[in-house]
Amino acid sequence: MANWIPFITDLGEGPASVIIDVDLANSGADAGRGTLVVASVPLRSPGEHGMGEQQEVDAIDAVIEEIHGVLASGCDAVFAATMRSEGTYDAVFYLPASKAQAAEMLLGVGLSPLEGDFIIRQDPTWSMYHELFPAEGDMRRALGLRALMLLAEGGDDLSIPRGIAHEINLPGRNAADAAKQKLAQMGYTIVSETSDASEDLPFRLAFQRVEAPEASALLTSGELLDQLAQELDGEYAGWECPPAG
Repeated sequence: MANWIPFITDLGEGPASVIIDVDLANSGADAGRGTLVVASVPLRSPGEHGMGEQQEVDAIDAVIEEIHGVLASGCDAVFAATMRSEGTYDAVFYLPASKAQAAEMLLGVGLSPLEGDFIIRQDPTWSMYHELFPAEGDMRRALGLRALMLLAEGGDDLSIPRGIAHEINLPGRNAADAAKQKLAQMGYTIVSETSDASEDLPFRLAFQRVEAPEASALLTSGELLDQLAQELDGEYAGWECPPAG
C-alpha cells in the first residue's frame, strides 16, 4: 500500500509541490522497474507560484489516476510521485524495460485529453525519484501536517489548546543547558532530560508548550527550534500533537 507524503520544496527553479510514495525508497528500485516514465501536463492556470489552481489540479489528478490504473495493469508500473512546478504537472512512474513500448502507446491515448506529453528513458538507479524524495526537514514538516489532518478528519477541534510535544538531541551538557535557557525564553516547559553515552547526540530534551495546533504556527515554531538545534550542533527531532482532552 502506498504511503503518500505531500510537501512544498524548492528544487532550484522555484517552489514545487511534490507528492511522493516514500515507501518505494525501500522496495521500488529493487523490483526490476528501471524505466522512468514522466507524464507532463501544462497547467492552464498555473497561479502566482506556478503550481496550479486546485480545481484544475483535481481534474488532472483524476486523469492521471486513470493512466496509473492502465499502466499498472498493462505494464506492471508503479506510481512514484507527482510534481507541480513552473506551470507543469508531472507524474512519475517506473516500469520494466520490456513494457516501455506498450506504455508509449497507452500514454499517447491517455494524455490526449490534457494535451500532455511524456518521456520514457532508462533510470535503473531511480535517480529522479531520489531527487524528489523529501529532505529531512521536508519530511518532518510533512508528517506533522499529515498528523494534524488526520486529527481533524477524526473530529478533533484543532482550535483547542493542548501541550504540543517537541524533542531536541544535543552533543553535551553545556549545549543542553544553553538550550533549556533559550527554550524557557520561548515559553516552553522541559518535560524530561535524558542522556545515553552510546548515542552521537547523547543529551535529549523533551519539552512542550500549550497552544492550539495551528499549522502555520507549528511550522514556524519547528523552523525556529531547528535553527536553535543547529546553532548548538544538535538535531531537532520534531513535534507531536496529542488529541484534545
